[in-house]
Amino acid sequence: MPSNDDQLVAICRFGVGYNMVDIPAATEAGVAVVTTPEGVRRPVATSVMAFLLALTMRLPAKSQLPHTSRVPAGVGLVGRTLGILGMGSIGAEVFRLAKPFSLDFIACDPYADPAIAQELGAGHA
Repeated sequence: MPSNDDQLVAICRFGVGYNMVDIPAATEAGVAVVTTPEGVRRPVATSVMAFLLALTMRLPAKSQLPHTSRVPAGVGLVGRTLGILGMGSIGAEVFRLAKPFSLDFIACDPYADPAIAQELGAGHA
């Protein structure tokens, strides 16, 4: 009896979106297509916060300290405004991670859930 062990049963994409998958062909072949939208939310938001902190503390310039006598000051985050274009899963997570820095939040996203925006204290631009 032939084995079906080598038959493709699923296409799993780490992240969101199906734009790289031919959905009609997968459906016709009986192949399930799934994504892992929560799989990238925290790592991407953490990277955004790392860049935000590095830039506001002027870490790229400070990395040159051994070569110069000038010491650049950072600008800090407290009392500043963080604006995000798109407040989906990742944007909302960035706001959650930034909350302890006492920033004001604004977001521009016509599809944002107003309840989540209110929960995060994000004004809508």
